[in-house]
Amino acid sequence: MEPEELPQILIRGPADQEILDRVAEASIEIEVVDSQPYSLAELDDFQGQVTAAIAALGFTSYATWVDIRPPPSIGAVVTIQPGLPTTVPGGWRCCRLNSPRWWRWSSLKKPSAD
Repeated sequence: MEPEELPQILIRGPADQEILDRVAEASIEIEVVDSQPYSLAELDDFQGQVTAAIAALGFTSYATWVDIRPPPSIGAVVTIQPGLPTTVPGGWRCCRLNSPRWWRWSSLKKPSAD
């Protein structure tokens, strides 16, 4: 968030009047961003699934994060290691960065059973 931007409260689904009233009573101006497709708990769960899948593949150097900007996604960066997969398993979308050592995975699509 840039310093000149308002703080935001993100709401899964439409914001009800109680939320709007409470935000209006705040001592600072807050932007309500409602109709979000996922709750924080769901995004945390998706991130946990990605983290677990990467660890299960044997990677030891990686990072995962949640990006709440529309459309929300779970991102991950792994260091490619000898003997470990160089493609994304289970249908996760992947894009290769400008380095032979790093891959970035970004998706909210749950892994398939294969």
